[in-house]
Amino acid sequence: MLAGTKTATAGLVWGADEAGTPKPGGYSLITDFAGTPHCVLQTVEVRVLPFDRVDAAFARDEGEGDRSLAFWREAHWDYFGRRCAEIGREPALDMPVFCERFRLVHPAPRR
Repeated sequence: MLAGTKTATAGLVWGADEAGTPKPGGYSLITDFAGTPHCVLQTVEVRVLPFDRVDAAFARDEGEGDRSLAFWREAHWDYFGRRCAEIGREPALDMPVFCERFRLVHPAPRR
C-alpha cells in the first residue's frame, strides 16, 4: 500500500456483515497486529463479481504473490474456502466476491 503496488483488495460477500462491506468514499485505517496505525485508505470503487469473473487487471492491482490471475485464484480459493467452511457454505466458482479499489490518503503517496 505504502509503496503503491497494492491498490485493491477482495473479500467474500457471504458472511460479510454490513460494517465489513466497503462503500465508495469510505475510509479504512490500516493497522499492524499490535494496533499501531500505518495508513488511511479511501475506497474509490467496489464491484461484486462471481469468483471466476475476477480478471487479471484486478489480480495485478491486488499486488500479492507474482500478481498473476493464476496466483490470485489459487490463494483466494484457499482463503475463501476456509471462510466458507466457517459459515457453513460450500465454495463455488460463482460465489460473490467484492472487488475493492482504493487510494492511499495518508501518509501522502510516494512519488
